[in-house]
Amino acid sequence: MGIFGGLEQDRYDRQYSDQYLFKRIGHYFKHQTRRFIVLSVMGIVVSISLALTPIIIAEGVDALENEAGTTQLGLLIGALLVTVVFQYVGNWLRRRMTTRIVADLMAQMRKDALAAARRARYGIL
Repeated sequence: MGIFGGLEQDRYDRQYSDQYLFKRIGHYFKHQTRRFIVLSVMGIVVSISLALTPIIIAEGVDALENEAGTTQLGLLIGALLVTVVFQYVGNWLRRRMTTRIVADLMAQMRKDALAAARRARYGIL
């Protein structure tokens, strides 16, 4: 007896092609284009700010070794603060957009499933 025992295909299981399933999924994602754009832009912003953080810190260490003025150190600390704020806001927006996309898709799929069940049960078109 294996882990997958009893999972054989039933008579009522339907078989769909991958292309058909991708079209159906694409139909749901089509209405989320703006959120996907925001999600992508925020991903790029977070990536750039994450890449800049070690560079700014290295510049700060170099400035301390060379005994640079307080103005240069202040600018580097300010730049580091700005990158951290971009990271925080970008990650917050990415998580928010991801949550909203998933929630909206789930709600639409549930509505469609209910409508299909009603059509099957009551013959409503």
